[in-house]
Amino acid sequence: MAKEPASVRRAAPRAEDEAVDSLFDVPAAVLCAFCGQSDCAGCLPSDQASSGVVAIIPWERPGAGGWSRLWATANATTQGADSFFSALPDGDVSPALRFAMLAEVLAVASLIALAVPLAALALPSLALEVVQSPALRGNALRWLLIGVPLLATWMVIAHATHGVALDVGASRQGARPQRRRALRFGLYACGWDLMTMPLGSYAARRP
Repeated sequence: MAKEPASVRRAAPRAEDEAVDSLFDVPAAVLCAFCGQSDCAGCLPSDQASSGVVAIIPWERPGAGGWSRLWATANATTQGADSFFSALPDGDVSPALRFAMLAEVLAVASLIALAVPLAALALPSLALEVVQSPALRGNALRWLLIGVPLLATWMVIAHATHGVALDVGASRQGARPQRRRALRFGLYACGWDLMTMPLGSYAARRP
């Protein structure tokens, strides 16, 4: 049997090597997302108030109506939660706190607005007694005016505590502490409660 020339035998492995190398092509230059330099060893924003990502929370956007900003933010925390919270910028806690309180008050109020008629249907005699008694109506209204803000405040505290606890756990594993951003994460997560309550479900179904 005739043997292949040595030049042919050398060319075959070289062609195979080039084909394999082409599958693992590396760009000529990789730029740092922060400083834009190709020779950067990896840098982070030096300012704790800077996130390194330009993102605008709808609730914090000036000029738009408060109602539309509320629902746009609540929708972003649920429908687009991954992109929203991964790009959540650092900033003031007060706007996030206002969003959290409003979202939880609306969530609790909408739940009660649905629960009261259902309770009246389940216990018609009690409902009739409350309607006919001015004292019972006054007590029921008083409990609503006190209970809704208290329950909403408790939910806000729970979400804020959850956000801070996540940051504490991450810092114990070697991550850089970002307590304020973690607090904002927990406060904006109150949008989950709003969107899972009756009012949020109704708003989500609207075109």
